[in-house]
Amino acid sequence: SASPRRLRATTTSSSGCAFCRPFSFAASLHARPSTWASITMLRLSVLLLAACFVATHGATPRLAGDCIKSRDRSSLSSLFPSSLASITSPSTVAGVQKEEGRFFQVDYFPTYKLVTNNYTNERYILYQCGAFEAAPSPEELGQPAGTKMFEIPLQSVSLPDATAAAYMQELGVADRASHVTTLAVPACYQALSTTCGLSASSSSSPNVTSDPTIDAVFGFSSSPSTAKAIAFPATADTSPLARAEWLKYMALFFNKEHEANELFNTIVSTYTRLSEVASAAAASAPAAKTVAWIQWWPARPSWGLPNVSTIEIQWPTYKRALVEAAGAELLDNTKLQAYLDDGRLTDHFSWRPVDNGGAFLPASDGDLLREILADVDVVIDTARYNDDDQDFSDGDVSDVDIDLDAFLQRHSLNASDIATLPFLRNNGLLRSDGLTNSGSWTEWFGIMVVRPDQVMADLLDALWPGAASSSNIATTTVGRNVQLSPPLFLRNVAAGQSAVELTPSDCVLSDCRIQQFAICPLVFLGCDGSAVSASLDNRCAPTCPPINQVDPGTNPDNTDAPTAAPPAARPLPLLALFVLPLVAVLAAAMVTP
Repeated sequence: SASPRRLRATTTSSSGCAFCRPFSFAASLHARPSTWASITMLRLSVLLLAACFVATHGATPRLAGDCIKSRDRSSLSSLFPSSLASITSPSTVAGVQKEEGRFFQVDYFPTYKLVTNNYTNERYILYQCGAFEAAPSPEELGQPAGTKMFEIPLQSVSLPDATAAAYMQELGVADRASHVTTLAVPACYQALSTTCGLSASSSSSPNVTSDPTIDAVFGFSSSPSTAKAIAFPATADTSPLARAEWLKYMALFFNKEHEANELFNTIVSTYTRLSEVASAAAASAPAAKTVAWIQWWPARPSWGLPNVSTIEIQWPTYKRALVEAAGAELLDNTKLQAYLDDGRLTDHFSWRPVDNGGAFLPASDGDLLREILADVDVVIDTARYNDDDQDFSDGDVSDVDIDLDAFLQRHSLNASDIATLPFLRNNGLLRSDGLTNSGSWTEWFGIMVVRPDQVMADLLDALWPGAASSSNIATTTVGRNVQLSPPLFLRNVAAGQSAVELTPSDCVLSDCRIQQFAICPLVFLGCDGSAVSASLDNRCAPTCPPINQVDPGTNPDNTDAPTAAPPAARPLPLLALFVLPLVAVLAAAMVTP
């Protein structure tokens, strides 16, 4: 086979239109009466994003617009344009780790991509739909026997992993989801998994491996013996921006490289600008601010935890990176070494290094917790206050019911601590459940992994109130890419902000099926018969005039292309990309110039 163009771990994916056609479904906000009186239009738009998900039920025929036409094969020497070499070249943005081959790489051949996942040491052959008369074998493509093969763009995907589901959502390919985990928060993902009964199972479960309508399963871990399994270990990465860069990996399976590259670059620029604002605020502050990440755990001997509830003080690398980028310091193991040395703090996860994880204390030891948090300015609580039995009558508390009193009780604190602990006195108690579902599963391992820029905006609001408004960021394009205030993901419990609970009723599905839209190939024939490389502004083949109206020598074969996949518009930036604008004015306001 032909020699490939090799592009390494920091590749950007080429993509089709984020939403080739507008969706129009109604959605409503379901929150408890205590939910903030002023929920912004952007937050409402987050709810509406769910209404554009495509749920498929039963066999779904391949959309013609996904594929290269058989009559065009001989005219297209390569189905992946040379422009991908620049689009997918290693990026040099600050904060993104770029060690060659560390995470993933892609080799582009004329008719297929060879994707290597360096975290799991797996390879996947992605061959373009329509490029072959019949599905090729790995050996026919010059690859080792047994290499997993997928026809792209994928059209029916099972998502047992909520993080992978979030990446598909951000890329605008949630219409390709057929089964979804019940942990996912977006309303139509919930409707798919609960109302429609299409809950995703593990990649090796019989109902997945034997279901001909499922052509791929995205999960965190590798499953070498399962042909349909694709590993998606984005959360194994230790850098917030490098986690977001897994957009490019996901995009490879949907011919979405262009969109992924543009989206990632916008995330990076927004994250960087917000970090600069935070750093400036920190430089002018009278003292440095300290942040602590904490999590309550139920009694779980089966997990390696004690048979009593515990509180974990956390300091993983990616959380440290977020805090430091926001102009603050992390309360970490170096400051807590004395407690570790005397055994009052312990690590119950023997497989996890203490210097990159966290340590535990009994949840009943309020005195020790007060001592540890005595000088902390902001505490971020990431816990679910239940024991996974979904029975909130036995003392468990759902996210929408967690307020300051619930936090104090869960952590053996009391009302008198509000006046003495800085994080309580100064409205510095955050929770990561700004968006949640009825099972109290949040977007922390969903959209927040893809959108570190929005997490940075939330931290800026908590650590340096007023910094955004005192700068010009609110009036810039970057400011319109995120919700600056109130926070979207990290709600301020001390300030009385409540969680917003999304429900299946926020989504409208007809018979658990919504029409899919095609993703055009990355190369097509123009009306003059020449090969044209797709771009964000020229995504699909043009409508050509009938053969008797064109000049001799031209190729009119693409007359039906636009009906398969409409021309792409430049994707909306960041939050706008995964929301459905309510009106044209809102859409215009969100589009990056």
